[in-house]
Amino acid sequence: GLSGGVKAVAAGWYHSMALKQDGSAWATGRNNNGQLGDGTLIDKISFVQAFPGAVLAVAACGFHSIVLRQDGSVWAVGKNDFGQLGDGSNIEKHRFVKVVSVGAKAVSAGGEHSLVVKQDGSVWATGCNMYGQLGMQVFITYRNIFVKTLSRGVETVAAGLEHSMVLNQDGSVWAAGMNDRGQLGDGSSTPKRGFVKVFATDATAIAAGGYHSMVLKQNGKVWVTGDNTYGQLGDMSMISKQKMQIIPDIHGAVAVAAGMSHSLVLRIDGSVWAAGKNNYGQLGYGTVISTRIFVVVVTSGAQSVAAGAWHSMVMNEYGDILATGA
Repeated sequence: GLSGGVKAVAAGWYHSMALKQDGSAWATGRNNNGQLGDGTLIDKISFVQAFPGAVLAVAACGFHSIVLRQDGSVWAVGKNDFGQLGDGSNIEKHRFVKVVSVGAKAVSAGGEHSLVVKQDGSVWATGCNMYGQLGMQVFITYRNIFVKTLSRGVETVAAGLEHSMVLNQDGSVWAAGMNDRGQLGDGSSTPKRGFVKVFATDATAIAAGGYHSMVLKQNGKVWVTGDNTYGQLGDMSMISKQKMQIIPDIHGAVAVAAGMSHSLVLRIDGSVWAAGKNNYGQLGYGTVISTRIFVVVVTSGAQSVAAGAWHSMVMNEYGDILATGA
């Protein structure tokens, strides 16, 4: 697909996105809802240019994609039945449309919802709210335009299948939405309509998967919660957790990624570690056997990681994309 010049990757359910050094966004994979943004409904087996330039970040999940431009505008494309694009309609789009005009600094795409963080630290959300994943504190089935759900203090966000996570500038982590597997990490299995604090301090990164969540601390340790049916929490068990717990064998972590039922950790030495479901080879260690502990799958040179529903992506030190899974 793309060899060299890549600086970021994002993995959706059945499609992938890459951001190149020149600011262009590229996409490949399933395109049944126009999620690749090339104006067609034709699936692609190699990367095609989805957005021409000036892109700062890309996000993909479910059947829609989001790009954040350097001017602070947000653009979205793909499935829109729950208003997850945030353009005021429920009509899917096959080319990117502007949904936030200015001021955005971070974006995340969930199963059927989207999150945006603005420069003032506020969080804006759109899409499905069946389980409170927009964090609105009131029950509304869906919104098709971005609404403010937190007013200040937020650094970044992570949107899972039916839940959302927020990393505050003070290092605390907050979560909202579906919680049947303990994915919010608040010690219960009750869904939350408004954001509740689940981690007190020192967090530097977050990841929201299908039914589990991950938090990276300043000391390089990783904490996890939620569904553990396939060992995706990497704690040597298959018992789901309702409260954040540390993974004792992982240290020196600098990034985390959560897929539908698997997890990835990038360490400071450039190695990538994986745990969980592996029926499509999404862990990338040469088998289709799932694992309940984190195993090394890339030994060195990795710079960033992304986990889709059933595939994984790694960007290496040369700007190449390594990929595995369905």
